[in-house]
Amino acid sequence: MTVRPLLSCVHRQQWVGCDTVARPGPFCYVETLYLPAPGWRALECRPLRASSCAGRLASLAHLDYLHSRNFVMTVQDVDQLAWARWMLGHQAAFVTWRLISEALVEMLRSGWWQPEHMTRVRQLFEIHSILFMYAGSCSDAVYSKTIRPAMVRHHPAFTGRWARDRMSIPSLLRQLHLAGRGMRLGPIDEAVRLNHQVHRAVAKRLVPHGRSLWQKSGHNSDDESEMALRDGYDCFFATVRAPACADAVLAQYIRRLSQIRADLCLRGLYPKECPNPVSAFLQRSYRTLGERLEQEIETVICHTAVGLCEMRSMLLDGPS
Repeated sequence: MTVRPLLSCVHRQQWVGCDTVARPGPFCYVETLYLPAPGWRALECRPLRASSCAGRLASLAHLDYLHSRNFVMTVQDVDQLAWARWMLGHQAAFVTWRLISEALVEMLRSGWWQPEHMTRVRQLFEIHSILFMYAGSCSDAVYSKTIRPAMVRHHPAFTGRWARDRMSIPSLLRQLHLAGRGMRLGPIDEAVRLNHQVHRAVAKRLVPHGRSLWQKSGHNSDDESEMALRDGYDCFFATVRAPACADAVLAQYIRRLSQIRADLCLRGLYPKECPNPVSAFLQRSYRTLGERLEQEIETVICHTAVGLCEMRSMLLDGPS
């Protein structure tokens, strides 16, 4: 089995700063996501850019947060909506995985876990659960017609196992349990368990009578380059690995969460055009976690570079 040709831009050396994050295009247009590779720390803005960083990001986040509705209204076709949600949800999940990994590493490094550390990890896993429900919110018919064939064309065994940003999380969770004997990790364990349950429920809804592409192919990646498979996965989701300013990563995250929030406010999680049954578990999970998205946008905004906390009042108060 051969890997499909990859785009040449999966990795690049050029610096990606906060000034690289452009104004968004139409909702149905998939923007490129620029992320450092796992193991690379996001960089601080270069000294000459630092003074303009806060102002530029404030402007971008202001537009994204207040005007995302204008962008998501551009989609009318159910296939287009399913594709936009699949791509946008996965791109936001990549950043969420990165933030989860960073939070777990920080917990292991500090050796002393404050309640807020565990709360943050739990919240991030809950955000990922929402993102997965959002990405897979189309009907099984639309999924089998639009999304699955695109993944098959890219690789017949296409699988989330190749997601770079997720690969360190299981190991970090195991280390956390070993290091935290006697400590209460219940909130994190509960959020992880819910995340797995959501994944299974969404997969069953999208492919009710079948198996995943990985299972159908009987694929064994031993005969293929792991780097090539992961590059292909990044490529499919329009993700480029590059040295990036820390605030550029967060600005892209804020944009995607804001667009998802606006889309959900406009159409709900399961649009009326996608009528196949939704399990009581997924409905209950979304009702329970629905407010997390709004909270996460505010949390990320308030943890960006010095001066960006001022953005919070601007976003909540609206334009002056």
